[in-house]
Amino acid sequence: MTYATALIPAYNEEATIADVVRACQHCPYIKETIVIDDGSVDQTSTIASSIGANVIRLKKNSGKAMALFTGAQKAANEVVLLLDADLVGFQPIHAFHMITPVLVSSQVSTLGIFSNGRVLTDLAHHITPQLSGQRCMPTSVLLSLKNKSDVGYGIEISIHRKLNELQYDIVKIKLDHVTHVTKEEKKILQCHKKFDVEVKKRLEMYKDIFRELSSKKES
Repeated sequence: MTYATALIPAYNEEATIADVVRACQHCPYIKETIVIDDGSVDQTSTIASSIGANVIRLKKNSGKAMALFTGAQKAANEVVLLLDADLVGFQPIHAFHMITPVLVSSQVSTLGIFSNGRVLTDLAHHITPQLSGQRCMPTSVLLSLKNKSDVGYGIEISIHRKLNELQYDIVKIKLDHVTHVTKEEKKILQCHKKFDVEVKKRLEMYKDIFRELSSKKES
């Protein structure tokens, strides 16, 4: 049987990282869970490590794309499951359903879509599903995008384009009752941070996404 490696890029996600890691640990198809701590200043690394995740700690915040590539280079399996570290309600069964189609067919990837979670996050996935950070695919596909290590949050667009270019069937998997903590809500959970820092990070995320959307399609 082929197994998957879960890759979880994280930046100051001490409030949610444990639940995401545990969900992966209880999925029979996941034999390795790698948390890439992207320069966090909270207890993200300590918590993830204490419950058995393989933690790679980057010295400085380098962006989501670089974190994913760093983790993929260390992955021991031919399939990777990409998950955001701020998921709420993610369960082993969700991971199971995302991984299974990829193990069955070599030309299939999956895309996790929030459903019946919260209106705000459900709507975002309904309007722009290609921006979902929950994906499963061959490790080789992610590694083939190493030249995109500087696109930050735009990595989802790059991945989507590459899968289409390679003619992969992208299967949407409903993630029932799953949502995530928005950047504005993290201001409440991490009250030591100023709100304008969170707003700045959201603007940086949109900048990454729009820049990659406007870039020319890879040849």
